Amino acid sequence: MTCTDFLKQLTDYFDGQVEPELLAEVQTHVRECHHCEVVLDTTRQTISIYREHEIYEFPRRTARAPARRNHEEVHRRR
Repeated sequence: MTCTDFLKQLTDYFDGQVEPELLAEVQTHVRECHHCEVVLDTTRQTISIYREHEIYEFPRRTARAPARRNHEEVHRRR
């Protein structure tokens, strides 16, 4: 299994939708590949953080600011 193959399976892995044979390959790859081990751990931690915290709304002005800056940057580059 390559790192690309691992990344393609990541969502299914967290959803518990990986076939047993493929799951064994994923687990072996993660044990042998530090990069993918970090990706797996970071993703796991991110999911945990989102599950444990309340969702809150940004004030409309704050939510629009990044989009406005991106829009301005695109038009400045043209």
